[in-house]
Amino acid sequence: MATKTIAIIGITGNQGSSVADVFLSTPGWHVRGLTRNPTSPSAQSFASKGAEIVRGDLDDPSSLKSAFAGAHAIFGNTDFWVNFGNPATHEEAAKRGVTPNEIAFEKEVEQGKRLIDVVAELSAAEGAVLERFVVSTLSDSRGISGGKVRFNLHFDAKAAQIAYLKEKYPKLWGKTSRLQLGMYATNWKAGGPSPQKVGEGKYVVGLPVGGDTKIPWVDPGRDTGHFVKALVSLPPGLNLVGAGSYISWNEYCAIWGKHTNVECVFEKQDRKIMEEALGPLIGREIADMFEYVEEFGYDGREKDAVYPWELKNEQGEKVEVKYTTMEESRYTLHAMDPQQSKISVSITTSTPTLDLSKHDPFIITITLTLHASHPITFNERLAYLFDGNLLCDDGIVFTNTATQEQVSRDRIQVCYDSDAHETPTEGKEGTQEFITLVPGEPHVIEAKTIRPHAWHVWPKHVNDMKGMTQEEIAEKKKAMGVVWSWYGIEGLEDGQEYELGIAEDAAVRCWLQGSVEGLLEVKKLGLTPTVRWEEIRYVAERTARFVVKRPNDVVAY
Repeated sequence: MATKTIAIIGITGNQGSSVADVFLSTPGWHVRGLTRNPTSPSAQSFASKGAEIVRGDLDDPSSLKSAFAGAHAIFGNTDFWVNFGNPATHEEAAKRGVTPNEIAFEKEVEQGKRLIDVVAELSAAEGAVLERFVVSTLSDSRGISGGKVRFNLHFDAKAAQIAYLKEKYPKLWGKTSRLQLGMYATNWKAGGPSPQKVGEGKYVVGLPVGGDTKIPWVDPGRDTGHFVKALVSLPPGLNLVGAGSYISWNEYCAIWGKHTNVECVFEKQDRKIMEEALGPLIGREIADMFEYVEEFGYDGREKDAVYPWELKNEQGEKVEVKYTTMEESRYTLHAMDPQQSKISVSITTSTPTLDLSKHDPFIITITLTLHASHPITFNERLAYLFDGNLLCDDGIVFTNTATQEQVSRDRIQVCYDSDAHETPTEGKEGTQEFITLVPGEPHVIEAKTIRPHAWHVWPKHVNDMKGMTQEEIAEKKKAMGVVWSWYGIEGLEDGQEYELGIAEDAAVRCWLQGSVEGLLEVKKLGLTPTVRWEEIRYVAERTARFVVKRPNDVVAY
């Protein structure tokens, strides 16, 4: 089978990564991923899977030309919110006396036109092999509403690109299919709508839209690639609304309540509430979007719009396309009620014996698994398993299994390797240490006793050495020999068995809802993540036991 190439704009993004994953597992396809930073860890992770990673920047047409050369299919995507979050956008808006939204609109349209120009040039070249151009887009809210909706600019920037492509490049338009992705089921990660607790066992979703208004929902990471694969395999000219469910807000709340065993209802709110909560820029933008969706539909009720379950081939036969329904999505999980959430802890040790005669570290592996509806992020120093390098009173505990007494915390010191948990902090050099726990995904921390060091044990009466020369002192120290000391385990006795467990009061007490990446996106949008001061308890699912072996020539303090 001859191999074809698909070039993917933004291979490390929500949409591009999904497309890459699907085509990497599809026989007969070679994946070429475009990214502004080919050496980034996320880009290199795709290289390790077999993707070709190249530099591609929507602001640099020459980089696109070389990246698209020889491609049989191209997936194109532009991002309004990346442009909106760029400080340069806000600076330009201030100089021109317009909103950053309008500048972001202009920039996205410009980027889309550059992309289309390059693809059109390559498609028209002699020997061109391009068969399909799939464009990620949205409906024309200003045009469809007759100018009634004027500030839903993240929709209109994409629609403007389609108008440009259709008018200027009819031959390329003949090879194009459109993909309108629905509302992300992951939007709550960046502060999007999610049920809020208003009472015991009761939650509310409040938005400036009617409860019966239907929304197409998509799990972008799971499904974008499957939608693109369908569009590449079918004839051009399709306008696919990428969604796994098409449900109303009332239905959304019913599903969420059923899954979480709580009452969840929808309440229509005045758009002013959203504008006050999100600010005059984002609040107005999103409120206009909901106004458009309620009156004109998310897809603008375009006559040629089809959904995955409606796709048919040229023979009129139904095409099977994989998609994830809201019921199936991993983002419809348990209510984010800290009292009902927990972090299960599994503890293991590298060996069943802590042998102080050996020089290798004794490693404690702690696996944390969050049971909740949303990821949570907290500074590692606020994990309350570790406080800097020390075990906390209410974190990991060492219990003598014979006496059932816990070893005093100030008599044990354990270090952890922070390098594995460092996450870049936007706008700062260096790193800060964060943990993001994702529901159902294990997070591993390795703690290890400090490697023992050789110390010369001085006699109790050090005054005996007064008056000695340096040579005499060195000779005396040599005669005394070397004694290994293991720092910070004074409380562990020779021959005793200890159980590693979790203190009864162990909990994360200060956290942010969402992942590190999602919270950085919130910051880019000019919003402040909400700090929650509510306990999420640690629960020991598995403890570990070990025996201490301490030879007479080993001291500890």
